[in-house]
Amino acid sequence: MADSATTHQHTVRAAVLRALPRIVILVLLVAVVLQILAASTYRVSAGRVTFRIAPAWPGGHVVMPLGPAGVLQLDTHRTPFDIRMDMTLDDSQTTLSGATRLADGLPALEPDAVAAFDRHLRSKIPWLLAFGVLAGLLVSGGGRRWFVVAVLHALAGVLVTVLAVAAMAGATVLTVDHTPRAHYEGLASNMPRILDLVRKTTATSPDRAASLSDFVRGLEIVNAQLDHSVRQRGGEDVTRILVMTDVHDNEAGMILGSQLVGATTSPISAVLLGGDMTVSGTAIEAEIFAKRFAPGRVPVFVVGGNHEDAAAMKAFAAAGYVVLDGREVNAAGVTVYGVGDPLDSSPLSATQDPLLAAADAQLLAAWQRFEVAPHILLVHDQRAAQSLIAYAQKNDQQVTVVCGHTHVPSITQVGSVTVINGGTAGASGYGAIAAGNELPYTFQVLEFSTGAEPRLLDVMTYTYQGLDGRSAAEFTPIAP
Repeated sequence: MADSATTHQHTVRAAVLRALPRIVILVLLVAVVLQILAASTYRVSAGRVTFRIAPAWPGGHVVMPLGPAGVLQLDTHRTPFDIRMDMTLDDSQTTLSGATRLADGLPALEPDAVAAFDRHLRSKIPWLLAFGVLAGLLVSGGGRRWFVVAVLHALAGVLVTVLAVAAMAGATVLTVDHTPRAHYEGLASNMPRILDLVRKTTATSPDRAASLSDFVRGLEIVNAQLDHSVRQRGGEDVTRILVMTDVHDNEAGMILGSQLVGATTSPISAVLLGGDMTVSGTAIEAEIFAKRFAPGRVPVFVVGGNHEDAAAMKAFAAAGYVVLDGREVNAAGVTVYGVGDPLDSSPLSATQDPLLAAADAQLLAAWQRFEVAPHILLVHDQRAAQSLIAYAQKNDQQVTVVCGHTHVPSITQVGSVTVINGGTAGASGYGAIAAGNELPYTFQVLEFSTGAEPRLLDVMTYTYQGLDGRSAAEFTPIAP
């Protein structure tokens, strides 16, 4: 009985010892496969690129994740694997000059990426050969001539692997589509228009040296000239407040606004965002806006428009913007009261008259409770403030009403009330530009006197026709 147990133990031990080499080979084989599928990162002209090849069915895609903006996918080949390509741009590309360099360098970026991908493929060759060797060893048996058999199987495994890889590579080359279809997910659907717009708005016009940055610098110079020659206030200080409205996700408008806030000749004390900064009111859109619009330490006050939603407004607040929805705040000595559009917390995208009428009545009731009226009322749609405007005119209240929505800039002064429509700081958005209905980018700077009783002195209206380079700066004095 004992002899039988001992024999069984020896048999089990022998079986384990015979299986151990294959277990080791299998573990090594798994490690090699992981190395074949592992990602590699390379330096390119605009930043860094990471490649990863993954089996997929039906496959045949180059997938480019774009962070919160979504995904770009290209149908490039017809073999069962996908190429995942992650691009990380240098920090310098987030500036205006960096965006210009990126647009100018796009033709050079493609060969850079192709060269990096070639390096990625070459780095996998040793691992593919190791895969063939290990696969051959895994299927080799024992016996008296086990070494010779193992070598032959290893060579056979390498040969099969080389032939399989060659067949896959040949099929890929034969099925490559040099004009692949592109599929977009999320906000990445705006990418073609963004690239075209960056290229056009940053290109130098053939008849005048006016790039996007030149335009901003020109506006600074014009403003400085007006300060020193037209108004001649004798050194009187002013408070400058930038008005931006209806950007509609347009990145060029965000860049322009950032540059105007950063002007050194005419420093801005506060920014008023008049709603419709986004298109669909998502948090992602608001986060992108907060990242691309860079006011530095200048406070930003915002009301929601009919294209905002609750998610976007929460994201604006999380970014440090002061959301005005029935709040009075102090902006560098100028008091501002703001209310959002009736639909700024709704997924609907079109303002409805009954809601505006109700908002109009609520705003008037809230305004009448002020012992001292604020200097500025910020709303998205002027129709939500019609009763208040009439009330202020009747009672001779000095009020500046700032609004947007119509995409048509205007300055209207009736009695004690000045109504300023900011137009659109995003040329009505990518959809309007693509449809051929582009409006000028419009920004307005309100200049208030300083002191115990600030008063609106004048308005500077900056306009820029993005696709043909025409620009203008108009000075409008406000009668006392």
